[in-house]
This record gives sequence, C-alpha cells and structure tokens, in this order.
Amino acid sequence: MTQKGRAWLEGLALAALVFACLGWDLAARGGGIARPSAALTGALSAVPRIVAAAQSVLLWSAATAFATTRWRRAGVTLALAVLLTGDSLLFRYYHAPFDRQIAESAFLAWADVRRVLRGVAPTLAGATLAVAAIAYALLAFTSSLRARLARAVGPGARAAFLAGFATSLVVVPVGAGTMDTLPFGAVALVFARPSPVVAGAVALPTFATRRAEAPNVLFILTESVRASDWCGDPAAPCEVAPETHALTRDRVALGQMRAVSSYTAVSFTALTTGRSQGGAKEELARIPTLFDFLPAARTPRGERIHTAYLSSQSRTVFEREEVRRLLDVFVSVEDLVGHEVEDEDTVLPLGVDRLLATRCEQTIVRRDGPSFTFVHFAGTHAPYFVDPAHAPFSPWERTVSWSKLDLLHRAYRNAIFEQDRSVARCVRAFLAAQGARPWAIVFTSDHGEAFGEHGAIHHGQGLHDAQIHVPAWILTSRVDDGALRARAADFTTHLDLAPTVLDLYGALGSPFIAKYTDLFPGASLLGPRQGARPPLAITNCTAMFRCPVNTWGVLGDGRALLAQPWDTDFRCTRLPGNEPADAADPACAPLRDAAGRSFDRHPNGTPLVR
Repeated sequence: MTQKGRAWLEGLALAALVFACLGWDLAARGGGIARPSAALTGALSAVPRIVAAAQSVLLWSAATAFATTRWRRAGVTLALAVLLTGDSLLFRYYHAPFDRQIAESAFLAWADVRRVLRGVAPTLAGATLAVAAIAYALLAFTSSLRARLARAVGPGARAAFLAGFATSLVVVPVGAGTMDTLPFGAVALVFARPSPVVAGAVALPTFATRRAEAPNVLFILTESVRASDWCGDPAAPCEVAPETHALTRDRVALGQMRAVSSYTAVSFTALTTGRSQGGAKEELARIPTLFDFLPAARTPRGERIHTAYLSSQSRTVFEREEVRRLLDVFVSVEDLVGHEVEDEDTVLPLGVDRLLATRCEQTIVRRDGPSFTFVHFAGTHAPYFVDPAHAPFSPWERTVSWSKLDLLHRAYRNAIFEQDRSVARCVRAFLAAQGARPWAIVFTSDHGEAFGEHGAIHHGQGLHDAQIHVPAWILTSRVDDGALRARAADFTTHLDLAPTVLDLYGALGSPFIAKYTDLFPGASLLGPRQGARPPLAITNCTAMFRCPVNTWGVLGDGRALLAQPWDTDFRCTRLPGNEPADAADPACAPLRDAAGRSFDRHPNGTPLVR
C-alpha cells in the first residue's frame, strides 16, 4: 500500500472513531425515534442541533488526541464502547437515549433496574469488549496520522478541542445534546439526588353512609396481567385462570377496562384515589384514598368498616406513610417474609403470592360488621413466578429476548396460572366467610404487559392497549347489578372503580366528603350512564413518580390519543388495538382539544400548538 493510500485509510478510520456516537445519534433521530431534548427544539431550530453535533465532534476529537499511550487508548476506546453498547441496549428496550431523566428514575427504582442489568450483563459485557477491541485497533492504526495532526496543530490541540467543547455548552448544555453527551447530564445526580416524596395528611370527618346494610367487599388487584391473557367471557372455557373462573361464573366482566398508566405506582394511586395524577406533588399527596374514606365511614347502624390491605408487593407502593396507620390490618411483602426487602426479585422465588393467600385465609373471617379487604398480588411481575410442576404452557423461558418472545409469553401465562391458585384460595375464604350480609368482589390488574407490541417488552414504555387494557370484573350478592350489567361493554377506566366501591357502601354522595368525590373524573358503575364520557388525560409521568420516558395521551370512547418521545405530534388510534385512525376522524377532535388543555408540550419537549 502506498503512503498516500495508507493516509487515506487512516483518515477514514479516524473519522469513523470521531463520528461513531454522532452517527448513531443522527441515525436514530433521522428515523424519528430518539428523543430531542427540550433544549433542541426539533426541526424548528437548526442552530442548537449543529452546535450539538459540533459538541460531539469536539469531545471525541479531544479524546482521540489524548490517546497517545496504550493505556490512554484503552480508556478512550472503553468509554466509547460503553456509550455505544449501553445506549444501544437501552434504546432497544425504551426507544430513548440515556439521559438525566432515565438515570433519575433508575435511581428511584433501583431494585427493578438491577434485575434488568443482571439479565443483560453478559450481552452488554460481550458487546462492549467487541466494540472496544475494534475501536482500539482503529486508534492504534491511526497513531501515525494523529501524531502528524498533533504536530501540525501544535501542543495546544487538546486544549483547543476542550475549549471548543466548553464553549458549546453555552448553546447546548451537556446532557441535552447528542446521544453520546446526554449521559453526562446524569452526573448531576451525584451532587443533587432526587427529592423525596412529600407525605401528605388527609383528615376526614366521621360520616354516615346511606345503605342500611353495608356489604363485605373483597378487592383483588393483580400485577401486569393484560386483558388478552385473562378470561374475558365468563361463559367460555378458561385455560389461564381455571380456578377463579370456576368460582366466579356469575361475574360481570368489564371487557373494555383501561388502566390510566402502565406503571404500578401511578396506576395503584389513581385506582385507590379515583383521581387523575396530574398536579403538584403536595396536591397529589393530599388526595384521599379508599383507605382514608372507608375507615371514616359509619353505617346507619353505627357500624364501622373493618379495613385490611394484604399485599405481596413492597410497602413502598404507598406514597404516604400514614395510610398504614389508618387500617385495621396492613400486610406487605416485608411482613410475609419476615425481613426488609431491598430487591423484590430475591423473594419472588419464595412464592410470595402463596404466602399472601395463606394470610388472606387467616384474615378473612366472619365479622359482625362490614369489611373491606384489598388483596394485592405480585407474582405475575417479571421475571414471573412459575411452578415447573404446574406449568401447562410449554416450552417456556424467562429470558428477555426479542428472538424468544413466544417462550417469554408462555412463562408469563404460566405465572398467571400459578397465581390463579392463590387468587382462588382468597376468593374461597371470602365466600366461606359470608353469612347473610351482602357482598361484592372486584377484580382487576394494575396494568398490562407487552410482548413485542409497538416495539415494547414488559411495561412502562407506552400507553398502548397491550400495556393498559386490563381484565376487570365485579361479582355481587344481594346488590342490584342491573346497571352494571347494562354497562359491561362500555369503555371504562380504573378511575370508575373507587366511586363504585364507595357506592357499594352507600358512601358516594355524602356531603361530608363531597368536596373530594365531586372531583372524581369517573363514575360509579352501579349507576346508569350519564351521557358521553369526557376525554381523559392519562400519563406515565407524575410529580410523585419520575418515569424514565415521557409518555402520555388521552382516552375516549373507542379512541386513544398517544404521544411518546419520538413522536412529533399526538397520534389518534382506534380501540381496542391502537390501529391508526383516519386523519379526519371526527372522534379524534375532542381528544386533541383535551390534550391541548391537559399538556403544555409534547413528550419530546416541543411546545404543543393549541
């Protein structure tokens, strides 16, 4: 090879190194996928994008100029490899680059993150080493060219590159630029940890209910179960939950129930408060929950409602500490296993739902007065608790892989099958404890689960039906369910369930709590339809819960408006299934109006044009 030919090859290799991360950024953004920062106002402002690109080039030019020894080359190439492979794997899962928002949410949900990291560690390590080896070889190959450039530019080359990089921060702050500089914004977390959740205080007066005979209510909340993987029709066979299905054949199935978030923390709070989760942290912390309302209620006979929360989830699912002190019985996974639990994955193999079912059988007994028992299961959360001796859906694996989604999906269905036995134990105990008093069972899931739909695995990445269309049903005895049966096919949300529970006890409409219940966006399902339902804004991101990826939308009857960080505008889709709606669909217009009232920007940070 001639000297000139080698020089050209070295130049191409050096350019490939310097532009590696920038090229990945441009490729992702060019596909309309990666999230433009709020500092980069999309295509509306070219200057910040040009500066951000220059920022990336200056950063890696300084780094390659610095790599003059073997150990420096190793450090630079390892840093480059970690950024490329780490961001690629994160992007594959969340469709977003690593930035401060993702780092902050990871810090707050470290137990879940640690599980994922353990799973991808071998792939991440292998890919990082491979990329680092290629980058090291390229740096070694270009050593003579870099030496000539350094002599031509002079001893201040690295300083000049770094000075240019620092100057670029005036236009585009580090952590708000291209995908290779975004991670630097997360460094701020070392010096400024996320502020803790503010615990509110809700003081409710004792108030009378209107039902002469208040019922016993069992509320069952399962985890990550989507509607398409449960038993929608009570009259049809049910493979995945046969025991509960057989016990509840007279149930009223709510076939179009939607959660308002695909995260447990947001969904659980919305479900138990009956309120949307927009607003300031202090305001959200002071919204009463069912666990505030029911202990304050008294029947016309003067009876108080015995309240119990039994859970195989962590106690941290509650955003307020004092809620536990309001209840007669409070059991979390820490109580079930007898010690503190930093990582719930370490106790899932113990069969925590089985332990919960045992506690349920011990707690649910016949009482003189009415009761409210909330049972919160967990075993169907990834990595899914499966009993190999009772796993009818095979072959199955719990490996999270795009190439093995069918196997992962079967593991999930086996986890539902296993959990069904625990749910059925609790239902049997409840039914056996009922005497002459009326009773009701309410069942739903906190959110759904994705297996490749819309480019997602598990949940939290979006608000598509796979992640928010959930099973729901109500079974009652000696409670008029005529209106409920008439509304079984209606589009409903979790925000309808808190009003329904209060209505079961005759507490809904009490003037003593009207200032709270009048703000319910939903309505009791025991009452007749009250005209068209207004569009409902939904989100994965609240002031109380830091989501990793901005995702929000608007739900309507038969339509959903959705937006994620890689969208330039809200997309109107048809329900169920989220197929794109026609651009001129008149049913989408009210949802767009509601989005304009509810959100001031798109998830990608660009202003929302009203």
